[in-house]
Amino acid sequence: MQTLAATEGSFSLLTEIRQMREQLAEINTKTEEMKAKMEEMNAQTEELGQSFLNNRQRTFTTWVRDALDKGTTRRLEDIQRPTEDFIYNGDIRCDARLVTQRYEKNGTAWRRFSTLYGLNPNDFKNLDRNKCCGSLQALDRAADVLFKHAWTRLPTKAMEKEREDLVAMLLEEEYEEAENMSSALFCEEYLSEAEVSSNTAEMLDIDDGSGKKDT
Repeated sequence: MQTLAATEGSFSLLTEIRQMREQLAEINTKTEEMKAKMEEMNAQTEELGQSFLNNRQRTFTTWVRDALDKGTTRRLEDIQRPTEDFIYNGDIRCDARLVTQRYEKNGTAWRRFSTLYGLNPNDFKNLDRNKCCGSLQALDRAADVLFKHAWTRLPTKAMEKEREDLVAMLLEEEYEEAENMSSALFCEEYLSEAEVSSNTAEMLDIDDGSGKKDT
């Protein structure tokens, strides 16, 4: 009886081991399937990211050409590269990635990033971006103006000063103060008033630091 019980116990143990192996094999199969899907999703995400960077590079290059009268052959090729969309607005997050990934450090593109956003890509990288979303949106809105008109400066000295103050707060990690300040900066109503002031100054031939091309 003891021998029979031991034999039955052994068979039961072997059955459990076999079932565990089957379950483990099934888990491994599902893991491999999930891994393959993740790799596919990562590839698609990277493809979309590169496509968006292509759009941003085209926008960035067009602004350099038009604002600075620097229409080199390389820039013309970048602009003419086929893309589905053309984005004329500011996007500091994407442009920081664009400049750091595709341009030589401290080169022309890095300097022009500072022209557009008031700080360099390294400064942007060091910000706690979760604490200054509104401020970054304000910098995007200011860059909108430069992209739209192919300018290298904002329309008024007051706007330039406000952007400088906002950037200074960010660099000093005064995020709460920056967020409070940025909420009304460079919004549609604000920009409309600035445009009226700029047009009035132009009619009166007053040098107000308007965002014309550098010479």
